[in-house]
Amino acid sequence: MSTFRVASLGSGSGGNCTVVRADPTVILIDCGFSGRETERRLRGLGISGESVSAILVTHEHFDHIQGVGTISRRFDVPVYASRGTLAALQLRNKGPFERICELSSRKRERIGSLSVRSVPVPHDAAEPTQFVISYRNKQFGVLTDAGHVPTSVLDAYRSCNALLMESNHDLHMLWNGDDPPHLKERIAGSEGHLSNDAAIGVVAQLAHGPLAHLIIGHVSARNNEPRRLARSFDRFAPGLASLTYATQEGGTSGWISID
Repeated sequence: MSTFRVASLGSGSGGNCTVVRADPTVILIDCGFSGRETERRLRGLGISGESVSAILVTHEHFDHIQGVGTISRRFDVPVYASRGTLAALQLRNKGPFERICELSSRKRERIGSLSVRSVPVPHDAAEPTQFVISYRNKQFGVLTDAGHVPTSVLDAYRSCNALLMESNHDLHMLWNGDDPPHLKERIAGSEGHLSNDAAIGVVAQLAHGPLAHLIIGHVSARNNEPRRLARSFDRFAPGLASLTYATQEGGTSGWISID
């Protein structure tokens, strides 16, 4: 029987890519590294570019799309995203992809052995979404790049057994840091990124459900730090099978099995 596994190839403002696998299906959620770097990181997990079944794109910001066009064209991989994201993505890549598939939040999409649910989120992009991926009776969710989490979004993740959750910045570090005022306002805004405190609030509500594996990601290199994250999230570790902090350089440093 296939094993449901996930891994981050890297997470942060320098590039984001998450791999979801239930043989023979391999899905990339975003592809924010160059094509060559994406292939190198995939090989570290024992995956070739030829084995990628689909790329799901959350939104069109560069740290999520840098390698999408290269991997799609090189290996004939279909690209899935919302209508607004596909339009913005095609503009940024100076022409349409060969294979594109529009995702709607009103229905699930079947990709090989996996089922995909698209979740609209508040972020400063054309039509941003996040995703919940299902295999048999297990669910994995990605929730990053959201300025806040309304109940309609939170409800989509209540049945997740595993979650990659954004904890982008510490508010004190952000407001006292060197970023220009307009960037601070954008990051902390209702369509920006989730703070440590906001992420804690989300995890605290989901911790009462089936959540067993928590991955903290999309962490700012300037406005956050490991000790603050540990102080925020290590409290949840006793109730989890695994708690992982995904880095920009190495992601999760291997597979996490959702069992």
